[in-house]
Amino acid sequence: MLLWFELRQAWSSLRHSPGYTLACVLILAAGIGLSLFMFSALNGFILKPLPFTDGERLVHLEVARSEDPGRNDEPTLPDYVDLRREQTVLTDLHAYMEATINLSDGVRPERYNGAFVSGRMFSALGLIPQLGRSFDSDDERIGAPKVVIIGHDVWQNRYGGAADVVGRQVRMNGQPATIVGVMPVGFRFPRMHQVWSPLDLDLDPAQRGQFAGVEIFGHLAPGQTLDAAQAQFGRLVADLAKRYPVSSRGDLAVVKPFAEEFINPITRSILYTLFAAVVLVLLIACANVANLMLARGSTRIREVALRSALGAGRTRLLLGVMFEALLIAALAAPIGWLGASWGAAEVSTMIASGEDPPVYWARAAIDGWAWLFVIGVTLLASLAAGLYPAWRAANLAKAPTLRDGGHGSTGRQAGRLSRALVLIEIAACTALLTAAGLALRSVQEIQTMPNGVSMDGVLTGRIGMFAQAYPDGDERRDFIERLQQRLQALPMVEQAAFTTAVPLQDAGRSELLVEGQTLPPAGSRLPSWFHSVVSPGYFDVFDIPLLAGRDFAERDRVDSQPVAIISQSLAERLWPGRDPLGQRFQAAPREADSPWLTVIGVVGDVRMDAEGFGLMDASGSEQFYQPYAQLPQRFISPVLRVRGEPRDAIEPLRHAVAQADPDMPVYWLRSMQDWLDIVLYDIRLMTWLFGLFASFALVLASAGLYAVLAYAVSLRTREIGVRRALGASRGNIAGLVAGQSSWQVGLGLCLGGVLGVGFGKALSSVLYGVGSFDPLTFATVSLVLAVAAALATWIPARRALAIEPLRALQQD
Repeated sequence: MLLWFELRQAWSSLRHSPGYTLACVLILAAGIGLSLFMFSALNGFILKPLPFTDGERLVHLEVARSEDPGRNDEPTLPDYVDLRREQTVLTDLHAYMEATINLSDGVRPERYNGAFVSGRMFSALGLIPQLGRSFDSDDERIGAPKVVIIGHDVWQNRYGGAADVVGRQVRMNGQPATIVGVMPVGFRFPRMHQVWSPLDLDLDPAQRGQFAGVEIFGHLAPGQTLDAAQAQFGRLVADLAKRYPVSSRGDLAVVKPFAEEFINPITRSILYTLFAAVVLVLLIACANVANLMLARGSTRIREVALRSALGAGRTRLLLGVMFEALLIAALAAPIGWLGASWGAAEVSTMIASGEDPPVYWARAAIDGWAWLFVIGVTLLASLAAGLYPAWRAANLAKAPTLRDGGHGSTGRQAGRLSRALVLIEIAACTALLTAAGLALRSVQEIQTMPNGVSMDGVLTGRIGMFAQAYPDGDERRDFIERLQQRLQALPMVEQAAFTTAVPLQDAGRSELLVEGQTLPPAGSRLPSWFHSVVSPGYFDVFDIPLLAGRDFAERDRVDSQPVAIISQSLAERLWPGRDPLGQRFQAAPREADSPWLTVIGVVGDVRMDAEGFGLMDASGSEQFYQPYAQLPQRFISPVLRVRGEPRDAIEPLRHAVAQADPDMPVYWLRSMQDWLDIVLYDIRLMTWLFGLFASFALVLASAGLYAVLAYAVSLRTREIGVRRALGASRGNIAGLVAGQSSWQVGLGLCLGGVLGVGFGKALSSVLYGVGSFDPLTFATVSLVLAVAAALATWIPARRALAIEPLRALQQD
């Protein structure tokens, strides 16, 4: 009964102070909502178990070279076959290879992100198709009929959700295949893939070094551990490196939990740092509510003293205020929940629809764990906001309030605590503004750094020529030359060319052996550099300057001297202080037919491999180029410099490709500015989130400072009246009020600056052109907080100046 009575009293008290209650609820709702939002992201990306059968026992395997253990690589498909046969620590070893899959069946051909997977992979992971069947071991037998499983979106968009889609015949990458299944809605293993087909295990031992890498993983067998898997695969990988030194990609095994393959350490660090940021926002919100409760408690001194005189003990007084805090938190929680749910849904949709979304199961979503989190946060917030106000109210019974009718020492004690809470708010706000400022400065530095190319007016795309339609290099070369002529003839095209890698993207790397050097023993790695295969006109499309020598020309054919063009930085690296023209080197020198390439030109540096946070790697410009006519590739990107808006050239480009080959889709159609936006997406999102949290913190800290100063002015009305009566000037009175805030702001800036440096160190791996302590950022943050503090001080100062001495002296 006691608890119920005090709860009703608390509710009645809040109802009779709607303005106070609304302010407390909204402030705490902001803190709870932002905390829940970031927890949903942290939980969805890192904490939540994998949605697979025995997901906690899944491990992933990569390889590395002993001379460069920090750079991991994928084992090749033949390595996977050997490892699957010889390993014993996993129940089975599975593999998949991300690839482009074209589907055509009498309508417009479409390109999809797809994956070739081992036969029993879906079954082992507990993934069941919505329609049809999964793959099995028979599907990966040599000579087995081609089969394909499609995603839910493909089923709906391409086949209109037809119930009889299973069993339909399609052409997959130019080969006949049968649709055997449809995966459930939302399934896109592992990232954004929509079509799957079994791996082709028809391997020619003579071509062992020509196979692509595959992702390898499996379940730990009963009784086995990660260390046991590391030990066994370490021996097996080292043995494969000795047996096949030419094709080996590494002699070291790297075994790790499967989840760590998709959420890298940088992303983990950012998520934890952002979560720490919202904890500070929640702390500021609790401090603000605590200040409001303290201020309100000072106006209820007579009420508390009266209840004490009528027999209410300290426990009842304490419970009354704690129930108020709990009710405020309980009212704030649903509002915060709604805001967090909306934010999580919006951000998840935005990330999933981006160009490089995370794995399909990593989503910021409000689930059962979020319920537990919000309950815990609500209780903690009510304790943090209400504990001291409740303790103070319980101790007011000893104060001689009814006798003297004044605030006395209790008001001064509350004022000291309020000022301490504001100090904490300013320090936390400073740290958040510093983190946001560092991220923003980094984005500005990235946007202004030289990329080595002119991006205005450039459209890019991607096409693939599959072996069934273009079995040899001559056919691929002839097709690209005909297509380049078609594109060059388009009215809006100034220059057309082709490249295997568009600037800012991953160009792939190749080892180089300079003439005169000795090939190191098998198993040792030579330095590798970015490598692109381009057609004549490529450097003109991007305005990449030719610094020495000549460009590729029509005379650079397969039967002419093998040639190459290198970037300025690579020339300085390979032949420092010497003329690189006429020098020779081998690309992939361990391959038997690797020719000696003669350097015919030097061009300006171009930044490559800038996807994600790779943009901040300054080593992305050492590169060499080969002419497409001498090394025809299956996958190639048309690049067009156009007159006007690049997107206006999309349909003419599609039409030109369709005229050359009706079964060839064009994909990744984007302007270079689109590519830059994709590259900057991660750090811009991080900056936006820090800016959002810092903005909330700034508003709350400013409001807290204003509330404390206004309360202080109300407590010192008589003192100010006396000072005015004794001749104090308006400036003296304004300085009295401002002086109360200046030390809080100054000390808060110092403490927050130290905390901000900590945030900067946590973000150091994603900052570019700015250190963890940046004087410009700290000066800007200081100025922003000084302005905010001045505005928060202005109204209380005006109120103090408006006090009439006679009236102030007449107050109780």
